[in-house]
Amino acid sequence: MKSVVQFNKWLLAICFILGMLVSSLSAQVIGDDDEDDEAVPVNIVKADKFLVKVNSKPVEITEDLEIPEGQRLYVNVSQLKPNTYVIVKFQKIGMKLGETKMFLANNHGVVDLEIQTPKPGVGGTAFLKYTASSGKEVEMKIKVKFNKNLKI
Repeated sequence: MKSVVQFNKWLLAICFILGMLVSSLSAQVIGDDDEDDEAVPVNIVKADKFLVKVNSKPVEITEDLEIPEGQRLYVNVSQLKPNTYVIVKFQKIGMKLGETKMFLANNHGVVDLEIQTPKPGVGGTAFLKYTASSGKEVEMKIKVKFNKNLKI
């Protein structure tokens, strides 16, 4: 009888040790899973307004905008929501000038453009619609004036 009780104590001790080993192994497996996860690229900037660079210089887009006339400009627009459109319409006194332009932001929320500004000093109103990286939809009305003396 004494040997059976002693055997049960040993069996209980072994079960306890095995239980501790299994729970520590489980904890290691859970921890290992976290280390194996691949890093997912995230757009860290969450802005309500886009960032515009013309010829690598930041330009603030306001309600009144002067643009150089007759020049080739390299425009970079960032801080947009990835894979969304920037829509631009241009008109003068209610008459549509040209077609509506739609530019698709890439999966980083960036649009790169090369544009040639018109030579005659035609001005007008641009209607702009885009989705910022914060998810906010923005519509702007901008009075555009082309200036032959302006250089960017």
